[in-house]
Amino acid sequence: MVTVSIGVAAARCTHERSIDLWISTADTMLYQAKEAGRNQVISHLIEAPDEGTDFFGSNQVA
Repeated sequence: MVTVSIGVAAARCTHERSIDLWISTADTMLYQAKEAGRNQVISHLIEAPDEGTDFFGSNQVA
């Protein structure tokens, strides 16, 4: 039996987003897919953060 877990990062291409951000986001999504079980695909749209949020849309911890 073969199972697949995939992490995907998507964003509009701009000079403001580094390749490191794309890779780290895809890596984070991959680990979330693995934690969710077999045959999972987890994706995230990278957006410019609003004040008080990070690139993953989470509230920043002070």
